[in-house]
Amino acid sequence: MKSHVKILFLIGYTTLMDDVDPDLISLFAENYHVYLYDHRGMGHTTRDVEPYQFMQLVDDADSLIGALGYEKMYIFGHSMGSMITQHLLIYYPENVTKAALCSTTFSVDTNETAVLRQMVESNIANPDTDKGVYLESLAVLSMQSTLANLSSVNINTLVIGGTADPLTPIEDAYTVAGAINGAWFTPFIGADHSVPYEMKDEIVPLVHLFFQNSEVYTS
Repeated sequence: MKSHVKILFLIGYTTLMDDVDPDLISLFAENYHVYLYDHRGMGHTTRDVEPYQFMQLVDDADSLIGALGYEKMYIFGHSMGSMITQHLLIYYPENVTKAALCSTTFSVDTNETAVLRQMVESNIANPDTDKGVYLESLAVLSMQSTLANLSSVNINTLVIGGTADPLTPIEDAYTVAGAINGAWFTPFIGADHSVPYEMKDEIVPLVHLFFQNSEVYTS
């Protein structure tokens, strides 16, 4: 039976929706109608794009929810997609039912995210970098820290991280979870940045359990 529950899957930095593990999507599709898309300038989207700020990616996600005809959706964000999700929680909370942040950070300027920032800067400096990746890299560097605003979030939020993640280390994921009112935090021992792909058989049921049963406890 086709699910009437909708989930928006926000993919990560340099990722194309065609690259997402179909088995991961199939697991989500057992309980949800799954939507995913390429970010602007990437994959199947319009390629003739001018430089843009990170908030444009947030506005794109919010606009898509409305364009699909929904007032709100469940959100699963991985990597850069989780950072977009944080911004949705802060600036467009009325459009988010519940959210899962996977492999996340509140800023690319922390000591812990030095490897990620180096990767992004390398893509900008490389003249052979795909234009879409180049523009996405500029946008990532324009992202402002969310840390000061996360305490305003009262949407049920699950934070997932791998303890061996070199790009968005578990310390930053823990900080994000601690800043969000009532957030659940689940580390996966030994998993790296691709934790939703490595651990999909454990993560999808966890996300489903959280989406269907969690409550935010306000202080």
